[in-house]
Amino acid sequence: MKKTVIILSVIILCLLTSLVILLNTNLKMDSYDLVLIDSEPSNVVSFHINYGDFTDQYTTTGIVVGEDYIIDIAFSYIDEYMINIDVNSDFSESDIILRTDGTNRTIDCEGRVVNVSEINQNIIVTYIDYSKLYVLSNIPNVDRNIVSLRTPVIVTYNENSSSSEIHEIGFNVTNDLLATKLENSLKLLPGTEVIVSYEREVINDVYYILNDFLSEDNNGYYIHMKNNSEFEDESEYTKIYVDVIKQNDIVSIIDFDNIEEQKDELYAKIYW
Repeated sequence: MKKTVIILSVIILCLLTSLVILLNTNLKMDSYDLVLIDSEPSNVVSFHINYGDFTDQYTTTGIVVGEDYIIDIAFSYIDEYMINIDVNSDFSESDIILRTDGTNRTIDCEGRVVNVSEINQNIIVTYIDYSKLYVLSNIPNVDRNIVSLRTPVIVTYNENSSSSEIHEIGFNVTNDLLATKLENSLKLLPGTEVIVSYEREVINDVYYILNDFLSEDNNGYYIHMKNNSEFEDESEYTKIYVDVIKQNDIVSIIDFDNIEEQKDELYAKIYW
């Protein structure tokens, strides 16, 4: 009986040892035993194809600069004076800067007071004359026959935008760029960096779309397009080849055959 118990114990021990070895082997399997299966893109964005007037712009940066823009002006007084404006405040031509002996004093420009001092019964007002400042920006030399002194320009700083005018276009080409001087329409201080948008041309009655929705193969550019609501069945999208009439970094003007009459009901899609 004792011999039988010993034999059974040995058999059970062997089985347990084999099981441990098998489990340990499975846990140490290398990563190449795993197989990953790629799936089709599941995210789809639908975008309305715009129709109307397209404004082609050149957008770049600029900086506010100037010459002789810091000016001192003296106001004399006999008995008394009263300053009506704070240092680091803007003023216009109609603003009363100070009163001397009962007389209102103004400055014939738009500017910013940077200092006020008194010397020998004279009040010295130091100010920045905004008319002496301008925005310096560059345009590509290839646009020299497109951009003129009448070209509409928008200057933007900290989400504030204003129409501006081109006062001067340079003639010396540096790094294939021409310098332009623009009106400081936002009344910004020297050294301020701004965004400048030049209007190259306006193209009327065209389709335009974000470049991300354009694809290309050996036959040319194409889009996946459909009519009516963007929330309908995806199977309604059709691959349509298009001609790219004009393109910038963001948008393309396109043309294609069989243009639908309902120009506000066309959509394109993209996968990612």
